[in-house]
Amino acid sequence: MSTNWTLLAEKENAKAYVLPSGWDSRDTVAVQLDCTPEKVDDVLRPALKSGKVVKQQHRIWDKQLKRVVLVIAYHDTANDATAATPDVNQMRALKKAGKTYGEIGAAFSCSGDKVRGLLRRAS
Repeated sequence: MSTNWTLLAEKENAKAYVLPSGWDSRDTVAVQLDCTPEKVDDVLRPALKSGKVVKQQHRIWDKQLKRVVLVIAYHDTANDATAATPDVNQMRALKKAGKTYGEIGAAFSCSGDKVRGLLRRAS
């Protein structure tokens, strides 16, 4: 019996292109904030600026369109506090030495956005 390649591809894409754990789509956040998806950034602006919430685009498999689409998603970095928190003083010293947030994050096995958030909260 021949394999149905279309179904196989759709199944694999549905598994591969998902939101990472701890991330919520703009639509989900809008429902929880009781606002339109276009207003989510306005409502979350202070949290986004402080680094407590991170916004990124993710590639997600859309079952209805049967293709990969870009979805804007949000992540609350306060939930990351359960993991071991790196030494903020070391991060601060690396930042003063001219390292980027991404480079500091790589040194501490975390994202540059998390480093930025930790440094802003520690200020």
